[in-house]
This record gives sequence, structure tokens and C-alpha cells, in this order.
Amino acid sequence: MNKPILVYSGHSYHRVTGSTAFLLELLARHYHLSVIWDEAWKPSGAPLKARDINALNPDVVLFFQTLPKRRELRKIRCNNLVLVPMHDHVVHKS
Repeated sequence: MNKPILVYSGHSYHRVTGSTAFLLELLARHYHLSVIWDEAWKPSGAPLKARDINALNPDVVLFFQTLPKRRELRKIRCNNLVLVPMHDHVVHKS
């Protein structure tokens, strides 16, 4: 049986801390997992682009902590979007 494709987009600093490794391991049990690290928080980091996600043709897209701009969300061709906001990210957007 083929696993559905899940694109996970998360804050790139979590690679250093390993704080979401458990979540990625859990997701990988049930999905073919593609990880896109969001580096928009860095001075030289580029914002996440819908075309990068669409190129992977996902069944599910999960955004963890860092959320893309609304205009980019609208461009994603997947209907199953999961948003997991964090207070420390969203509070600075108001």
C-alpha cells in the first residue's frame, strides 16, 4: 500500500534543537514525508513559496509554527492544509 504524501514545513531552528524530531518520526510512519525547513526568519532567508510545495504534489501539507503569507496559502494546490501556529510566531504578526 502506498502512503499518502505529506509535506511538513517547520521552523528551521528545530533542526538544531531536535524539538520536533518525535513528530517527524511519527508522521513518517503514516506518510511519505517531505520536509521543507522555513528559513524566512533569518536575515538572508527566503520566504516559503507555494511552487516548492506544489512541485511535491502532496496529499497533506502541515505548517508547524511558521505560517506562510495568505497569498502563498491560496496558491497551494492541496486541499488538506493543517496549520499549527505557535504563540511566539503569531503574536509578532499583529
